[in-house]
Amino acid sequence: MKKQLNLFLFYFQLILGIIFGSSQIEHMINNSTQGLSLSMFIFAFLFVAVNLTLGIGAHKAKASAVTMQILIILVIGVIIYLLFSLILAIKAEVIWDKNDTITTVIVIIFSLVNFIYSRVKKLNFFDPLIKGGYSLIFKSIPQLFLAYKISQNGGSGLGIVFIFSFHALTLARIFQIFQSMFEAGWDKNRVGLAISEIGNEITWTVVTVMKFI
Repeated sequence: MKKQLNLFLFYFQLILGIIFGSSQIEHMINNSTQGLSLSMFIFAFLFVAVNLTLGIGAHKAKASAVTMQILIILVIGVIIYLLFSLILAIKAEVIWDKNDTITTVIVIIFSLVNFIYSRVKKLNFFDPLIKGGYSLIFKSIPQLFLAYKISQNGGSGLGIVFIFSFHALTLARIFQIFQSMFEAGWDKNRVGLAISEIGNEITWTVVTVMKFI
């Protein structure tokens, strides 16, 4: 039963990820980029890239079918966000605005705080929990600023399929991460992944609320 559930979640994420990526790409090319942020997509790319390194660490610590599935989904995520960033850079009327600059400055400040914390605690720069902190910063802060930008300028650039498939994909990953924890123990790589993905879901909920109010 557990194996069947794992396979279902994997194929669910695989199919939904393709729908998620292709629908948003089509929406940006043929409809609108209003409310979208290049800095958000760039930091989302960094978020998935950092999480990919955490996934690799978790797989090395104790390999399983679940950790391999998580790795495949994260690789697809890296590709999708790279494409989003490239298309927005080409298609957007305003590629970079003051909100992008503010977002980037705040991300840098919080990243410095995370770095200082790692030095004070004498933790390696590549410690999984520190990487999880960077990942959380890269995703949560830009999404909160996206919510603010939508409240000010509208969010027609965000497709409905994109919004709800994002929730479904994130929740599926969180479920698999915790399942992996219960199977293999709460090692730092898995905890780092859990922290970043929970923050991702919470802040995307804020974006969703601002889109529909």
